Amino acid sequence: MKTKIAALVLAALGICSGVHAQTIEGAFGQKLGDKVEAGLSPIQKQGPVAPYCYAEFKPEAPYPHLTYYSVSVTPQSHLVFDVSALGDFPSQAAVNEFMKILETKYGNFKYDGDRTVATTGTRQVGGREIKIIIYKLCVIVIYRDNALVAVAKIEGATGKSADGGKGL
Repeated sequence: MKTKIAALVLAALGICSGVHAQTIEGAFGQKLGDKVEAGLSPIQKQGPVAPYCYAEFKPEAPYPHLTYYSVSVTPQSHLVFDVSALGDFPSQAAVNEFMKILETKYGNFKYDGDRTVATTGTRQVGGREIKIIIYKLCVIVIYRDNALVAVAKIEGATGKSADGGKGL
């Protein structure tokens, strides 16, 4: 009987932890869906994933081990659909601490491998997601709005602004 009660309590805690996860608004001072503003580098027309565009930025309060920050923007309307950061961490303990911060704020991630060697983890909340890629002590974290990724694809294919998804 005690085992069944304990299992129910643990299941309820798991459900509650997902309910209390914060929505994914953006990261490092950049909001998903915002139009690119001052403080970013000029928009690069050939981003890492063409035809998407990107711009680099330096956050006001950078995370200690993340050293490169960028936003991917829709090609025509320049709406932020992806906020990324990467860096080399000094130890596995530092990587674990960073992951604990993310999981405390957003809930548990699904991983496809061992976090101490190489893995990808994903946390979805609504139409947005956080993806973390870990290779040894190198960490890449990506905050993404999947609806705006679709807008970016439309704008890239048509060469026309989708007005934040309202115009097409």
